[in-house]
Amino acid sequence: MLGLNEVCLTANGDLPPEGVYVLVYEKDASVGGNDAVGMKWNVASISFGLSLEERAKLPETHPRKYSYGADDEDGNNKRAFGWHSVGPKHYFGQCITAWTHLPNRTEDEITKIAKRALEAKKRVY
Repeated sequence: MLGLNEVCLTANGDLPPEGVYVLVYEKDASVGGNDAVGMKWNVASISFGLSLEERAKLPETHPRKYSYGADDEDGNNKRAFGWHSVGPKHYFGQCITAWTHLPNRTEDEITKIAKRALEAKKRVY
């Protein structure tokens, strides 16, 4: 199991379990809302599709032989997986270069952190 603060590189084949939301890193300056150097963090989950090799092995009568999904390796998607954000955004597999687990905090811990942040803000103003 990976540590909470460990960042995993997708190029190394380090991928999270399917359907688990993680913090993902996208490097694509063409997407709106990026910071000044074109890097962006977002929350998303991975969804696995078919690779070109897996599709080639399917029998001609298989329903997925000629039916392509957004997470399949084909066209613009260079990997056999895609990333789905909590909003409407979908990323091709190669668009996410790194990911890490989201903090697993209890509601009490989140409340304490929020209170400390509010108190610190009050001291500044």
